[in-house]
Amino acid sequence: MLDIELTNVQDVTLVRCKGSFSGSADLERFRAAAFKSRASLLLVDIREVDTIDLAGLSLLLGTHARAERRGGTLAILHPTPWVEEIFRMSQLDSVLRILPIHQPGASASGGNTPSHTALHQSIREV
Repeated sequence: MLDIELTNVQDVTLVRCKGSFSGSADLERFRAAAFKSRASLLLVDIREVDTIDLAGLSLLLGTHARAERRGGTLAILHPTPWVEEIFRMSQLDSVLRILPIHQPGASASGGNTPSHTALHQSIREV
């Protein structure tokens, strides 16, 4: 089961995902939410994703390509070490913008999540 929470601020959409990034129905909900966004910056926070399969990886790639075609950017935030390893092994870390922003005391509720400006700066540096 994949829980999805959307937050829109100005030209940024934050999609927080929790659970398993797999399964056609759950991934279709993610696709609908991501493609509905017209923001120039789509941030996908996966700090609480415990599983990702080939369909999930393909969906992230497709969402990345769609964002770029529209002149936007997709960035993956907070991957767990296990998910980071999957990105490395599949070499998706060379295609996707992955920002492992692990901060002491950071919580899924966003208590210490970097500011909008800091995220834009981090992404420009990638």
